[in-house]
Amino acid sequence: MTTRPAPRAERALSRIVGTLLIFAGLTFVAFVVGLAMSDSRKLPGHLTGVLFMLGSGTLLVWAGWSFLRPEREDGGNVGQWPRFGAPAAGRPVVELLAMSGCGLMLAHAVALSTGSSWPPAPLLLVLVTAPVGTGLLTLWILVPGAFRSGLFANDVWGRWHRGAHLVVKTVLTVGWAGYLAIPLAVLDLYADALSPWYPGAQILVSSLISVLYASQVLALHYGRLRGQAG
Repeated sequence: MTTRPAPRAERALSRIVGTLLIFAGLTFVAFVVGLAMSDSRKLPGHLTGVLFMLGSGTLLVWAGWSFLRPEREDGGNVGQWPRFGAPAAGRPVVELLAMSGCGLMLAHAVALSTGSSWPPAPLLLVLVTAPVGTGLLTLWILVPGAFRSGLFANDVWGRWHRGAHLVVKTVLTVGWAGYLAIPLAVLDLYADALSPWYPGAQILVSSLISVLYASQVLALHYGRLRGQAG
């Protein structure tokens, strides 16, 4: 039976995740600063987007730093969330939201390839920005330090073949790059930043965000949850 990755590999993944989250957070803030420096008159028209970028950037930097902090004796590294309630009870709802986002963003990428703009802009804005919220809820629902001590329980990981291991590792690793794609889909930046590669860049950004949702679904469905550590 195939065994799951060694703790050292999990710690390395934790540091990769932390670095990507911090970089994504700083990228969010950098886009706002860049927009202000290029033409501050654009800011009032993008107030919602600006507030989202600044708030999300701060949260992502904080979450990323929690992955890089020294381990505690209990192996935890993401243990700053409030301890009230039973966050694991909300897993099905967050998982359903992430699954819906994954499917709709993938459908958006397919629609773009056929020249369509579905779904409507208001829904698309929600779909593009929601991974920040569902991602932070995922970190809250998982047991502290899950990405360091082992995201999947031994009995779960051991049932999968090597091919499944490769797919899961790829989705979990590439998925975090979806956070870096979010700023490119907000504040109407396609026309300015991505015009040389438009619309192919739109398809790539939508696909990355879809994979980001998929990584959250994997973590929630198969990952260790609070009260269900294994």
